[in-house]
Amino acid sequence: MKRSRNLSECIPSIAWTLQTLSILMISGCIHSSVPKKPLPLRRQISVAKPKTRNIRPNPPKPIIRTSCKSYHEFSQGFPAWVPEKGFAITRMLQECKEPGGQQGYETDSPWVAMGIPCSGGDGTTIIGGAYWLPKIVSFPITTDCPMQPQLREQVSEDGKQIAGISAKSEAAALNPFSLQYWEIPSVQEADVSASIELRSSESKALWRPFLEGTPIPVDLYGRENAWGNMRHFFHISGEIYHTGVRRFRFKPLHFRTLSPADIQLVKERCEALQPARNCQQIFP
Repeated sequence: MKRSRNLSECIPSIAWTLQTLSILMISGCIHSSVPKKPLPLRRQISVAKPKTRNIRPNPPKPIIRTSCKSYHEFSQGFPAWVPEKGFAITRMLQECKEPGGQQGYETDSPWVAMGIPCSGGDGTTIIGGAYWLPKIVSFPITTDCPMQPQLREQVSEDGKQIAGISAKSEAAALNPFSLQYWEIPSVQEADVSASIELRSSESKALWRPFLEGTPIPVDLYGRENAWGNMRHFFHISGEIYHTGVRRFRFKPLHFRTLSPADIQLVKERCEALQPARNCQQIFP
């Protein structure tokens, strides 16, 4: 028969058990039977979202630009010729709409001018044959011939003083006129080149009076020598003067922008020349 233990033998076991339980409770392995007080929950506040309404915005009011000027302010039309200085104002770079819907330009817009070659300096007269009895005489009016004025800054100043351009506006560029077709109306001489020539007996009869001081009237047709500005076709009438041995100068007298009907008339005269010229390339 198994003998029962007395109390003194069990006390160490009980002490060891209590110590073990305390360690386990501290480490969290055994949860205490005492219920923990729950942590207070944050109060949740519900914010009502505002109701959205479909509000139609008011249409923007039209902006009337008081700085927009009319091209009609140029008395001779636009492109505008400045006869006192012999150049043309061909473009305003900042355009706008007037209150009535017409095309205009900003008051202080930069602008572009076109000068006439050989009007500000001498060109070279090319003579084929004897000087007093030539077989052919040429007057090249090319884009490298001096213009008047020659400097963009001078053109800008002249535009303000003479043409009524705003004092805050500046000339952005000065481009030369590019001669494409010419006529000597007094002798029915014409061609599609940048060089005016005396070839026929009638035109060469003008040579000796020319050397003695009589100018030769000519009509020049062409465009501004600039990319993106091929819409205008110009007619410049003037005179060629003798200024020295194998030297000449062109004096522009009148300037106008040709209408489509005017261009067609000049094209027909070009196509009537014999032998035939490449007029289609110049007058599309």
